[in-house]
Amino acid sequence: MNKIALALVAGIACGTSQAGTIIMAQSVYGAPASGEFNAFHSGLAVSPLSINGGGTYFETFCLEKNEFFNYGQAYNVTIDTFADAGGISGQVGSVDPLDERTAYLYYAFITGTLAGYDYSNAFNLRQSQGLALQNAIWFLEGETNTLDTLDAINFFNFSAGGIGQGIGNVRVANLYDDAGAKVQSQIIAIPTPGALAGLAMAGIFAGRRRR
Repeated sequence: MNKIALALVAGIACGTSQAGTIIMAQSVYGAPASGEFNAFHSGLAVSPLSINGGGTYFETFCLEKNEFFNYGQAYNVTIDTFADAGGISGQVGSVDPLDERTAYLYYAFITGTLAGYDYSNAFNLRQSQGLALQNAIWFLEGETNTLDTLDAINFFNFSAGGIGQGIGNVRVANLYDDAGAKVQSQIIAIPTPGALAGLAMAGIFAGRRRR
């Protein structure tokens, strides 16, 4: 992993931007209540990084274990550095800042460089590894206290490479229903520092839909 790519952009760490909408769908490699998920986006200022090479959706995981969305429903989304109104541990006020180890782990996943991940499903392991990666993310975010498989342990160990690097261009997509109620927090990566700067500046002026 290129550490420079994960360097924290000065002045962006607290950036928030009002964005468009996201519709969640279960990936063929996912499970009913666990990642991988596909997030179909519309109206975002930039196109998120994705394993599929961009376009209309990106691959993602939930940050909150006990929050739930409905497949096929359009949710309003804000791009933040934290999970809003979530977190069993690590909360600061009403928000739960994204752990830099989670950011490091997800960035490796979404850029196709996570060691040992069966991206091509050549060994029919991508679904089980996706479940393990979801478990590792929940563990890092304080949503569970158990790493339940060897793959989950390996992903957790890999995430230690992110200590001291900040969250780079990884962010949180907080999903809200039309009444403004928080639904779930998904993990997302924005392609370039320049795009991040634009999002942060937009966040200064854009009103945020809040519960």
